[in-house]
Amino acid sequence: MASGSFHLKQAIIHPEAARFNVNSAIEQLEDSVKPLFHSTVHLFQSSLNHFGGNFRKKLASLSGFA
Repeated sequence: MASGSFHLKQAIIHPEAARFNVNSAIEQLEDSVKPLFHSTVHLFQSSLNHFGGNFRKKLASLSGFA
């Protein structure tokens, strides 16, 4: 049996333990995904700032305001 696995029979006999295992697995997944999500959002924001700034400069130069 793999580490962390939980049999259906045990889940039926001990539903609270099964619920705890599921909640624990969800918390572990959230903890591992949060840093990736935050770094992705940061990368997206910095890309928008970079390209948005260049777009505004280009638009201003085309409009004669630069």
